[in-house]
Amino acid sequence: MVTFIHCADLHLGKKFARVTDENKLVSFHDARLGVLASLRQLAKDRGAEFVLVAGDLFDGHGVESALVTRVCAILNEFEVPVYILPGNHDHYDAAGKGVYESARWRPAAHVFVLSTPEVVPALDGRVLLYPARARIRREADPCSWFTDTPRRDETGSAVRIGVAHGSMANFAAEGAQADSQTILKPAEIVEDGQLDYLALGDWHSARNLQQHERAWYSGAAEPDRFDLPNGGAALVVTVDHVGAVPRVEAVPVARVRWLNALPTAGEVLDSREALALWRAELNALPRETCLDLTVRGSLAAEDYRALVEEVERASELLLWAEINYDRVVDESQAATLDELASRDPLVGRVIEELRELEASGAQEPGVVTEALRQLLRHVSGEVN
Repeated sequence: MVTFIHCADLHLGKKFARVTDENKLVSFHDARLGVLASLRQLAKDRGAEFVLVAGDLFDGHGVESALVTRVCAILNEFEVPVYILPGNHDHYDAAGKGVYESARWRPAAHVFVLSTPEVVPALDGRVLLYPARARIRREADPCSWFTDTPRRDETGSAVRIGVAHGSMANFAAEGAQADSQTILKPAEIVEDGQLDYLALGDWHSARNLQQHERAWYSGAAEPDRFDLPNGGAALVVTVDHVGAVPRVEAVPVARVRWLNALPTAGEVLDSREALALWRAELNALPRETCLDLTVRGSLAAEDYRALVEEVERASELLLWAEINYDRVVDESQAATLDELASRDPLVGRVIEELRELEASGAQEPGVVTEALRQLLRHVSGEVN
């Protein structure tokens, strides 16, 4: 039996162009480094015998030397071997200009880079690793060499594990979560290589493939966007014996939470009580949270002002907060608009048409609300 950790796509050194706050930018980078510590602890807790990184440990070759030094220092503390496959972002560079080929990369003896397409014995030969070099352009199948290796009857009781970084031909139809130019055929890879398990990277959500029960994407260990179901995990994989179907468990390891909703508070803010619950859950979020919310409803003027203050506060305290409240109506504004409509038939007709447009859903949320606000600002001087 062998148990190991399968992870991928940490993208250490990633540029967060939309983050302008330097302190928050440091927090994003520290969170990614913190995932390495989480992986080390997970390996200890689950009795894993090695850690396998299926590509894109780094976001590119241009990462800062200080970061590479920190990564080496963390990896050197792992109690088990760590095997790293270069991905498409940190691909092997035959010219020696890649991060793994540079003098900056100084890991301990138990950290291995799988940069050559050849069988790598691990755990004193109990495991055989079959690394497929990731491509930065569409080329021949990087796993084709698997078929030229000794067959299972020649490798005996050794567990055969392939590792590759790339997408599948049908990814475009499912959503752009992967960005490698390498096109893989997992079912064929598993069968041709007589593999017990195929560790895949590049798709940023953890998932098993319908094509084969032995092929898994671990997903991004630390996500970088909201649309990643099952992201932020590492896989604990156990192969009981040669030929056994692997037992796979996804375990959360991410440090940053990416949320499109609060735990129980809904998107409708139509009372002081609803706002109070919404505020309480918002304030309970840890700083390492990225939040993207849209709320709607109708609030009294005092509560509406409290909502605006809460949104501004969240933007300061959380790593990222984008809360759209354009569809929340300030009831005092609505009353003023009603008064304007009763006093001026022309203005009243404009208000009526805007409200009908809003009800029809023909415009993006918030567009009509903002138009009503602009109208109010323009003519409110006529209301005493």
